[in-house]
Formats: sequence, C-alpha cells, structure tokens
Amino acid sequence: MTRTILGVLLSCGLAVAFGCQTGSGVLTGLGGDAAKLGANIPLEVELPGVPAGEAEFDAVWAGLRESPQGAIAGFVLAALMMERDAAAGQRCLLKVVTPEQLNSSGRPGASLAYGIQQLAGRAAIARSYVAGTAPPAYALPASPFRVVCYGDASGQTQAPGRVKLFVACSGADSRRPVTLAETAGGFRVAEGSSLWLGVR
Repeated sequence: MTRTILGVLLSCGLAVAFGCQTGSGVLTGLGGDAAKLGANIPLEVELPGVPAGEAEFDAVWAGLRESPQGAIAGFVLAALMMERDAAAGQRCLLKVVTPEQLNSSGRPGASLAYGIQQLAGRAAIARSYVAGTAPPAYALPASPFRVVCYGDASGQTQAPGRVKLFVACSGADSRRPVTLAETAGGFRVAEGSSLWLGVR
C-alpha cells in the first residue's frame, strides 16, 4: 500500500521537488516546514477513503504521521471511522494524539474524552473536514478524500518541536487551529479541541 508522496521543500529561497515512499495517502506541501507558510498556501492531504478497520488505518497512519498536516488528516480519518465502528475509531484516535492527553491507564483524559463523545454523537463534525462536503448533510464525496490545512500567518512562536496549522471546515466560518507535536513516532495532535467543536 505504498504510494509516492510529492511535495515542495523550500530551501535557501529555492523550490525543490521531492518524493518518498510511505503508506497510503498523498501529502502535498512542506511537512515540518509548514509553520513557515502563509495563511493562504494550502497543505493538502489526499486520503484513499475511510479505513475498513484498525489494521487498514495503521497502514495509512504510517505515512500520514510524517508531516503535521498528515497528523491532522489522521485525526479526521479516525473520527470518520467512529461513524461505522465507534470502538475501532476511538482506538485509532488515541494513536494520533500526544501521550499527555491520556491518563495513567492509557485512556482518554477529560478533555479528549469529551471530544470523543462529541465526535461519536455528531458525524457531521468529522465529515466537515473533508473538502467538498457542505451542510446540512455533509455527504462525503467520492474517494479519494482531501483534507486541506494552512500555515499560521500570525507570527506567533511555537514551542520547539511544535507546529500550529489551521484546517478548513465546511461547517464553520473560519479555519480551525490545531497544534501538532513532533514525537519519536512522528507528528501527533497536541492541542486539537477545535476539532470537536460543533458545526452549523
């Protein structure tokens, strides 16, 4: 299930195309340099569809976690899975967040538990992060799906190893902020409470 990831690496003012083999899912953009982008440059992640199960999610996540925008897409993918299989979707969701959001027994902390409750009860929230959806039904388009993120143009400095991106949401008037952390296992969602806010 490997595909080529194509992107653009900015170095010394030059645009250099690059490609690498990874799990399913095509990332277009800057990976870890996403924070340097302006607010109007999209970072798109193409997803093959909603995984049928946890093993299929793991294969896709292996590639997605290589970039911050991929980590956001992984969160969306896990949330979409909850519509079909709440337990499997929740297990996958725990893989895409930082360990700090879990309690000592490895279960969701209070904030994440509330977020999971919101996502489980309102499928439209996860669907709203897929490009091409629209209220009120938020019907998913034909696969592959696209999740579109943007850089942070505020100029705010993030902690080392952290990146703030904004994800497009068809159910809100503005893009939603998400902070990603680079961990030993790739990028993960460190602060994503906006991802489970309601949609119109």
